[in-house]
Amino acid sequence: MKHTVEFEYKIGEPVIIEALALRGRVDSLSFDNNGPMYRVVSWKNFERVQQWLYPWELRPPKDGGVSGFTT
Repeated sequence: MKHTVEFEYKIGEPVIIEALALRGRVDSLSFDNNGPMYRVVSWKNFERVQQWLYPWELRPPKDGGVSGFTT
């Protein structure tokens, strides 16, 4: 049986990590028993960080991703 999965965010799309109010960018998509997940790349304390997050932990930036600084 085949299933098509639709993701809320696309690879390369800017997002805000809600808990940290931190801007990041989706770089990978995954779907497993827990549902859809997004690997997000961000910078924190001058270090590049990648983390897998659920859709409810993310939101689109208010500026649509145009600015590099506005959350």
